[in-house]
Amino acid sequence: GAAPVASLAVAAMVVSSGAADVVLIPAGWNGYSGRRARETISEQTSSIPGGAIARDFYMPYGLGAPPQWYSLMARRHMHEFGTKAEQLGAVAVAMRKHAQLNPAAVMHGKPMTVADYLASPMVTAPYRLFDCCLETDGAAAIVVTSAERAKDLAKKPVYIMGGASGRPYPADDITNRRDIFETGLTIAAPEAFGMAGIRPSGVRYAEI
Repeated sequence: GAAPVASLAVAAMVVSSGAADVVLIPAGWNGYSGRRARETISEQTSSIPGGAIARDFYMPYGLGAPPQWYSLMARRHMHEFGTKAEQLGAVAVAMRKHAQLNPAAVMHGKPMTVADYLASPMVTAPYRLFDCCLETDGAAAIVVTSAERAKDLAKKPVYIMGGASGRPYPADDITNRRDIFETGLTIAAPEAFGMAGIRPSGVRYAEI
């Protein structure tokens, strides 16, 4: 969740304070070849996303996996704002379109239309099969250093202008939030934009 951004912010502070010259942030997940999301239902409470809250308040009512938990938010969004299935489908279609740009993507060479989306099986209303992300293997690493040091690098560096992370309250208990649409991004975005000294309209590309 928020850990990658928090790690990046800490790394930037460490470098800017002079405590380190370079910080390496590695990340990885073997969701396809290793652990499966479906296995979490039968595991120990400490391994279940949401922990005791999921065990005591979600699972007894058949909510055993994240798509089921977040379907509650999606249903409420449809009730409040009149969101249509085609609009949910537009998100899935956009993600699949982007996947076609990566030869290593699991769904590379398999484009999808809104019609394909609407024909896919319902998993947990209003989420269909193509709303659910694939469990895949992946890894990445970020090297954080000073702007002065980065000037000598072969590739053009990316400068950190600001960073923030946040969680809704309560973090794991979706149904008891005062505002179900208040997410970690609600808290983090204004802080990050304020730190960077820019507005959303000044951003040409966003990856959330």
